[in-house]
Amino acid sequence: MKNKLTGWKGDMDGLTLGEDYKWVGGLFKDEEGCLRPVELGEWEEVPTEEHTGGSSSYYDLKVGPTTIKCLDIIEGLGMSYNEGNILKAVWRIAAAKQGKTKKGNNTHYDSEKIVFFGERLLEEHKEDV
Repeated sequence: MKNKLTGWKGDMDGLTLGEDYKWVGGLFKDEEGCLRPVELGEWEEVPTEEHTGGSSSYYDLKVGPTTIKCLDIIEGLGMSYNEGNILKAVWRIAAAKQGKTKKGNNTHYDSEKIVFFGERLLEEHKEDV
């Protein structure tokens, strides 16, 4: 379970309001890896989705009456495997800001994926320079 920090009683060093934190017992780790007591924070529960391998709602974006799907953009633009994975990672980061998350993923994980697939994309296009 993830919980979004909405307030804190005391020193805020190493904490970001609005950030999702995983609780372990009565503690959680801040950005610097220090353990903090949960009861000092004000929290909002963040819904998460399980890894299923299937399509997930965090890849859907409702714009007025239309639903835009990440996969449709990837296929419509003819993106490569690397380009598609970069878009999906950016999409998950943006969706998490709206409370749509994927279990096991976080901004750090998705940022690492962007770098990994970005390096592959650079290698793929090194002759284009």
